[in-house]
Amino acid sequence: MMLLKRPQGTIFLSSTTRTARKRIFSCSTSQCTFQSSPRSISKSFYSTCTSSSIIRTTATDITSHGITSTTTSGHTLINRCKHTASTTLDNPHFLISKAFPTHIIFGANTDVGKTVVSTSLVRNSVLLAAGQEEAGGGKGFLVSPDSSPPGGVHYIKPLQCGGSDEDFVRRHVQQQQQQQHQLNHCRAVGSQQESSSSIVGLHTLFQWDTPASPHLASRLENKPVSDEAVLSALGNKLSWITTQGENHHVNSRSSTRPSTTTSRIWIETAGGVLSPSASSPNNNSPRHATKDDNNNNMTEKSSNTNAWGWSTQADLYSSLHLPAVLVGDGRLGGISATLSALESLIVRGYDVHAIVLIDSSNAHVNETYGDLNDGYGHGLMTIKEENSNVHALKEYAHRKLKLRSGSGRPMLQHPDSILALPPLPPLDVPLYEYLNSAVVQEKVQRLDSYLTQQWNEHVDTLWELGEEGSKELWWPFTQHQSYHEEKETKRPTVIDGANGDYFSILEEVKNKEGESDGREMVRKLHFDACASWWTQGMGHGETTLSLAAAAAAGKFGHVIFPDVVHEPARALADRLLHSKSGPGRGWASRVFFTDDGSTAMEVAIKMGMKKFAHDLESNGTKLDEKVKLTVCAQRDCYHGDTLGVMDVAEPSIFNKGQHPWYEPKGLFLDYPTISYINGSIGISPPTSCPARDNTIMLDNIDDILDINKRLSSDKLYHHYKKVIEQEWDTYEAESDRLIGSVIIEPILLGAGGMKFIDPLWQRALIDISRTRSVPVIFDEVAAGMYRLGVSSCREILGANPDIAAYAKLLTGGIVPMSVTLATEDVFSTFLGDSKAEALLHGHSYTAHTVGCVSSIHALDTYAQLFENHHGRSNTAARTASHDIPEFLVNAYFDQQDVAELSKLPFVQQAMSLGTVLAITLEPDEKGSGYAANGKSLPVVQYLMRKGVYARPLGNVVYIMVSPLTKKMECSKLCGILSDSILAL
Repeated sequence: MMLLKRPQGTIFLSSTTRTARKRIFSCSTSQCTFQSSPRSISKSFYSTCTSSSIIRTTATDITSHGITSTTTSGHTLINRCKHTASTTLDNPHFLISKAFPTHIIFGANTDVGKTVVSTSLVRNSVLLAAGQEEAGGGKGFLVSPDSSPPGGVHYIKPLQCGGSDEDFVRRHVQQQQQQQHQLNHCRAVGSQQESSSSIVGLHTLFQWDTPASPHLASRLENKPVSDEAVLSALGNKLSWITTQGENHHVNSRSSTRPSTTTSRIWIETAGGVLSPSASSPNNNSPRHATKDDNNNNMTEKSSNTNAWGWSTQADLYSSLHLPAVLVGDGRLGGISATLSALESLIVRGYDVHAIVLIDSSNAHVNETYGDLNDGYGHGLMTIKEENSNVHALKEYAHRKLKLRSGSGRPMLQHPDSILALPPLPPLDVPLYEYLNSAVVQEKVQRLDSYLTQQWNEHVDTLWELGEEGSKELWWPFTQHQSYHEEKETKRPTVIDGANGDYFSILEEVKNKEGESDGREMVRKLHFDACASWWTQGMGHGETTLSLAAAAAAGKFGHVIFPDVVHEPARALADRLLHSKSGPGRGWASRVFFTDDGSTAMEVAIKMGMKKFAHDLESNGTKLDEKVKLTVCAQRDCYHGDTLGVMDVAEPSIFNKGQHPWYEPKGLFLDYPTISYINGSIGISPPTSCPARDNTIMLDNIDDILDINKRLSSDKLYHHYKKVIEQEWDTYEAESDRLIGSVIIEPILLGAGGMKFIDPLWQRALIDISRTRSVPVIFDEVAAGMYRLGVSSCREILGANPDIAAYAKLLTGGIVPMSVTLATEDVFSTFLGDSKAEALLHGHSYTAHTVGCVSSIHALDTYAQLFENHHGRSNTAARTASHDIPEFLVNAYFDQQDVAELSKLPFVQQAMSLGTVLAITLEPDEKGSGYAANGKSLPVVQYLMRKGVYARPLGNVVYIMVSPLTKKMECSKLCGILSDSILAL
């Protein structure tokens, strides 16, 4: 830090990296003007030099033991000393309304003038608010020192290191108010004799003394703050401003004030777009950056600040789904820095409404001042726009190939969406004179007006999603009749983004009469408890996955695949076949790419049937033309919605009546299930078994899943084999059909009702198939890729398939892609002299590179998670044990919690394995099929009210998490689910 002497006795404190570009003070105290970078003066200095006529939310007091809340006007900001399980997901929610235009301000880098721009926007909002007050019959814009206000104009600084940007804003807003009051012959700022409902709220949420990046300051001062704590504090602040402010606006509508009165919220981030957030031992997910990522001992991590994790600014705030303003770099080389920052925001899902920069790119062109008189006696450097960074940025943004947001909207097309402010004046010019200049005020007014317009259009678009979506969209698995009945006012669920495990859902605001009160919505986070139809592997909006997909799209786009090799396809195949986490390791030799689970199974059936027929012919057996090849599968199976796989399932709501060609082609075996019943784990016989009520109760789940032990000692294995063989033989003897393939959904029947099958029964079916030389197909579209804690359920069954299909978790949940793995014997079946003997199946986007690279990234992530286990075992003893089965070490839901759920009223059974928890409720008057939701629907509705998005499967309620979900979150979900059942 340097101490600079300035003219007229002015003292200037400067950080050498920021010089005069961020000036905190332009106030007169004892005839002395203090100006400084906000990161170079201590908080104690500010406490002696500032008055408090504009309200400030005191920075949260941070200790090494946790975070202690501060209270403003009776509202607790945050209390996260301990993260304990509760029966609600307490996620802050806030209003999305034209009454509360909100933007988050990022910088292309440090020292680009982000706080100067923020201050300019706050000042302009203050002037607008003052005009609204006067137009509504108020007494002008006055600040109140009593409490932090709802409504009004708000500046929020979530993270502050050294100094105070808040004080920078305060001083220049106060100066503006002094000037306005003098011009209007009003009382001086700070007078408490009159009050106004429009006031400025300044809020610094977390603050450190060290002038450094938050990840360093938090480590150096041993004061951690987790991303969760930051988002909770900011969410609570937004919630309080918008909900309390909404009361203010509702009151305003009923008074003499105009209904157009709005608040304004500006959120300023720290540093650049990719500058670090604060560090914390609670920032310990695979998403976080840490020096010591090989240290898995959480106790050591807590004491080792090097192991504290952090994320980037853009990642930290992405879950808010707020539109952004990017303060670009107006200096030489700033075009590159600005575009890099812009693309970093776009790939993280931000809708960038504007780019504004302080233009100094051509400062060397004109060294003289006075060319442009700004009205306060000082000239500003003249810069022609065509020579400036802003012109280049406009050229880039206005190409025919437009930049688009994550919602598909074109960005930065309006003339005022990219705007340059004049260069900052020399050091001998007080900054408030620059801010008061006509040219700066005019540009900021244009910018603010455009941003408000963009916000209003943003609100309109989101509102119309709920109104217009049902008129144009045809949803899967949805009965649309209710949307076409005039008496029905049903609105679809509006999702405006997703991050991690959570959807960002917009719910309309209704008045006491249940009617919509204008185009106002509440943004709420809901846990995605169906894993978006079981696809989520890395969480929504995972930046590293987005970057991997973007990298592939940037290099390849899509290229044709027949007779073609590209590195992404080759690398993915290698991982699937040979890596430790690959589901084909040790048995498969070939990978066939398809587009989704249904087509992967279509290909698998083609492979299996041809392999069976080929083997018969090779052995000298010719199929009678009257004999039809069919499959052996399980009851309640589901393999997709394409025509072929619909026929390999028994009649059900999914296929019967869907099209006239449906014809079930197979033997569908009944099966025993495993579950907790009244607190104990057991094996229930098939529903068709005369002794179906004779459940075999066991001591623990290990006794059921240890297949090798059961094979040598359990008489059930031989019983299972006997029953299966009898049904098989009877089926073939009594019909003109021959079983040519066995299809198994290993362990878990997904769409069939989240039923867990006794693995010993499936092992018996596999062994019988081997003795009859019938190919075995694993449909692991839902259960594979660590959904049940293992790469493939063959690790539980102790047997390999001939063919297996994978999808859903394959790409991490970002794009559709599937694969069908096969042995070399199966592959050889399709070799021959003519093309007609080849496997003639494919689709336009076979092995698309975006899916391949995404899958590589996802598989590598799963390997890191599950091979090291990351402490997911139920007890420390389990973690220490080397012989414990991997699928139990990788349990997400505590088995004791599951057992307790099975004891609840209305619960028939409960079961969990890996990332899946399923609760079967007692049948209602509709039975227990897919349409029987008499009890499950109220449970799901309760979950929705508690912040959990779930979908019932008939009388089954299930929760499915991603492999990156923390076990503590799973415990919370169990508690909420328990409450929802007890509320029946």
